Amino acid sequence: MKMTQTFFSNNNEQINCYILYDRFSGNHDLKKFTKQLKTGLENSAKKINILSKEACPGDRESEIFQSNCRSIKNAKYILFVATNNPPSHLFSTEYKLALKAQLSGDTKILPIPYNNSFEIKLPEELQNTNLKFMHYDNLEELSSKILDFINIPLDERTLEQPESAEEKDKKVKNLVNEIEAMLNTSFKH
Repeated sequence: MKMTQTFFSNNNEQINCYILYDRFSGNHDLKKFTKQLKTGLENSAKKINILSKEACPGDRESEIFQSNCRSIKNAKYILFVATNNPPSHLFSTEYKLALKAQLSGDTKILPIPYNNSFEIKLPEELQNTNLKFMHYDNLEELSSKILDFINIPLDERTLEQPESAEEKDKKVKNLVNEIEAMLNTSFKH
């Protein structure tokens, strides 16, 4: 459910960014998203170190839960990534801790990402908590938006750009031409 990311600026100041995933996040998307963020930070002066762990099962005495609490208290940015509806972690102790940290002024909760396949329906008790959301169409765009929030300059990013419609069309035409050429050669023999 969570990943802890540590950023280092030029003056060696340590900036922690803590990412929480709900327990229904798909492994494939999680790995792809992590890769996108890593790629985006490869050329940055801020170095990134990613550690991922399982969600806390709810046992407050557990080592995982204690580690989650420490990470949140030391985080500069917190990002909640939701894949179930309503987002289960918005009821978690970790989320309450994050809200408390934000009120103290030391931590910023980034807007919760969602895409067209995920319509957010917040329960009544969360409708007036000033939650912010950000829309994204693909993981590349989401990575880019997160880098915006943590102020990574554009010239320090190496995000992979998704293929344009023209590029895809060109690939298809080339493939068709190759197949036609192969067929023509076969029939000549």
